[in-house]
Amino acid sequence: MTAAHVWDVPGQERAVAVLRGAAERGEVGHAWAFVGPAGVGQQAAARWLAATLNCPRPDPPCGACDVCARCLRGTHPALAEFVPTGAFHRVDDVRDTWLRASSRSLVEGRVKVLRVVDADRLNEAAANAFLKALEEPPPATVWILDVADPDELPDTILSRCRALRFPPWPLPVLEREAERLGIVDPAERALAARAALGSPLTLRRLAAPGGLDDLRAHRALPRRLREEVRPSRSPRRGRSTTR
Repeated sequence: MTAAHVWDVPGQERAVAVLRGAAERGEVGHAWAFVGPAGVGQQAAARWLAATLNCPRPDPPCGACDVCARCLRGTHPALAEFVPTGAFHRVDDVRDTWLRASSRSLVEGRVKVLRVVDADRLNEAAANAFLKALEEPPPATVWILDVADPDELPDTILSRCRALRFPPWPLPVLEREAERLGIVDPAERALAARAALGSPLTLRRLAAPGGLDDLRAHRALPRRLREEVRPSRSPRRGRSTTR
């Protein structure tokens, strides 16, 4: 199996092609901004990139070795993922966790991949502390910033990243995912795909037990109203007679 067929990031063929091409050319760079709604493939893409940059096989990623498996599970030491501890990323987390991770020597692997989830939730102090890491990038380190709203991220940070668009999932991809998640009825798959509005996270909630109940009730309402409400008929008036 070639690397072109290993990357499994549904709905993000263009993003995968860009990342894979950059890795093959040795032009990954030091920072990427994955721009798009949360949960549409950013995690999978970052983990596949980590696997590609650290897989020991001749044509990485092989998708089968221990390095690839741990990268895809998010447990390889060359991969770190930072999530907000509250409403925002805190400056202490940036200084004590992110920057230390970026400067720490690798005990295993070749390239560190450091992913910041919800990077547009950096407050001003945290953004200023993080800027230093982008201005003076350590060797063999790739930053990935998940950005749902680029306007919420300072231009000083965004301008130092290569932006890569992650669009919402199209309906056919959502319907295939709905089938994989166990929605058997084709009409309900189509209903769930439309209601998900491009988000696989929403689709997973809809595929959970009871997740489609409200949608089923909403869809059945017009039919039930048609059955229950009949047009009123005026009583037929008898013809009066005069003598």
